[in-house]
Amino acid sequence: MTSDTTTSSSDMDSTTVPGGPDRAAAPGREHRQVTPPEDRYATELAFLAAQDTGPRPPGWRLTPRAD
Repeated sequence: MTSDTTTSSSDMDSTTVPGGPDRAAAPGREHRQVTPPEDRYATELAFLAAQDTGPRPPGWRLTPRAD
């Protein structure tokens, strides 16, 4: 007993899927599933950076201390 499970490329065309990879994004914006924490908490991170007076390693925005 054999079954044919092959699909042609036309059966899997991305244009048939709503929101597929061919969907155009708004100019200047990429589609994101989740907003990065750096964007979500930008205000809080800026406040912490302003209050953090300790030495920072190169490339870091905050000190690695745990108070």
